[in-house]
Amino acid sequence: MPVPPCQIPRRGPTIYRPNNASATSPPFLRKASAATGNGLPPRRITVTEEHTRALQQELRKYYWPRELRGRHCRVHHYPRCNGVDYFFAYLDDWPDKLLVFDDDGQIEPRSDRYAFTNVFAYDPVNGCIDLVAKGGKKVHQRLRQVFCRSILQTEVEDGEAVRPAYELDHLLDPNLSLPTDSRDCVSAVRLTRIRIDPRQLGPTQLCRLLNSTPLGEVISERQLHRHRTRAGFRIGEGRTVDLFRYIGWLVAQRHAPKPDPEGLFAEQLTAEYRVKTEGRGRTVDEWKIRPEQPDNHWLDGIVGCAVSASIQGCVLFGTDAPQGPAQPRVRLSALQRSKRG
Repeated sequence: MPVPPCQIPRRGPTIYRPNNASATSPPFLRKASAATGNGLPPRRITVTEEHTRALQQELRKYYWPRELRGRHCRVHHYPRCNGVDYFFAYLDDWPDKLLVFDDDGQIEPRSDRYAFTNVFAYDPVNGCIDLVAKGGKKVHQRLRQVFCRSILQTEVEDGEAVRPAYELDHLLDPNLSLPTDSRDCVSAVRLTRIRIDPRQLGPTQLCRLLNSTPLGEVISERQLHRHRTRAGFRIGEGRTVDLFRYIGWLVAQRHAPKPDPEGLFAEQLTAEYRVKTEGRGRTVDEWKIRPEQPDNHWLDGIVGCAVSASIQGCVLFGTDAPQGPAQPRVRLSALQRSKRG
């Protein structure tokens, strides 16, 4: 009889094989501030004090000019039994003042420069780097370059972070054997079917699936993001995409009638309306967008061109009335003296 997944023992061969270090890394390397970069040549390194000092210097050069922190840095290296080298970098943060109790029980302010931590995990077998650092994609790319320059003595280009990947090709082998242990009371394990739920695909999974056809690359994640923004919840809910509903939406968009260019231009020119607003002794016209017409790109373009023409001295016929004499400039010090009397 088949065995429920919860009763399958953990001993025995591994069904899936991790393709980078992030799949087998500790939990702190799988948090939101973590990123993975791969594509490096697999090679083992012998870490010395020169390597750690070089990494300290590179981190100081990166953080201090940009963020005015990280002037002091200490790097500790910890090799693990699985072959992954961990580097914990401690850098001084911005000064922070906190209220603390002294020995007499009195509250007093204390200013300290606390430390923030960056963690690098280098897997020499798979040629990938996991790192934990606060910041976005650009920060992770620069820190990856810093690590490769100081520890691996190599220059790398900006690379996007990748998600944990697994090698599943061996599951297609008809001669794949899954031996069991007699102590688990399982007579046999058989793989009958492998499938992907087409109604709950992540954006990355959908792009890989559509680009795996003989047509080659047909869509990118950026283009899919634009389609999800336009279609809303019609092609999926939350963080997943329904492949069938997405195909239906693409067909509907392909056969939808194209809008009239002149009508579209007129709609965008009238996409905003003005409201008179008074304040600080003056009356101005405040322009607001109409809820039923959110697109106003052509109106913004025409207004920008009109502003540029006005700066260059161009005027419309009938609006070239002579202006009054220019008022002299008043210095701020003169205004302050006049207020003092």
